[in-house]
Amino acid sequence: MNSFLILVDAGYVYAEGGLLVHGTKARHELTLNPSKLRERLLRFAGERSEGRLLRIYWYDAAHERRPTDEQNLVADLQGVRLRLGRLTNKGVQKGGGLADLS
Repeated sequence: MNSFLILVDAGYVYAEGGLLVHGTKARHELTLNPSKLRERLLRFAGERSEGRLLRIYWYDAAHERRPTDEQNLVADLQGVRLRLGRLTNKGVQKGGGLADLS
């Protein structure tokens, strides 16, 4: 049986999803329901794949890699692994070894 992964770029989800739905890319103005997004991603992938989901990797960033409350909600979702990069003081994401917080 085939298997698949779902890879989520949280910055892109917020920016483009926020622009599409609310007319803004400003993340601080947006609230995401991680559980609903997970359900929709699973449904979308299930319609396009006959395989089994292995895991969802959620890539995001945080100051000093300390997750926000919303990121902790993501990390608590079944089958989701939160991977955090580091944000600089200017809000720029730096890769430099992602922290696996799930």
